[in-house]
Amino acid sequence: MPRPKESRAETETGDGKFDAQREIAVAQDALLDGKMGACSAHLNKVMQATMVK
Repeated sequence: MPRPKESRAETETGDGKFDAQREIAVAQDALLDGKMGACSAHLNKVMQATMVK
């Protein structure tokens, strides 16, 4: 079943926040594994997602 269309505000505070938290967790795992490039890439995704307003 397709998801109903959400307003931009709902997306930013709902799913967007969850996605950012997940990306931060993945970045932290990469950092702990010594994979600085992967860590940087995931943090960059978070920054780009939070700057879009």
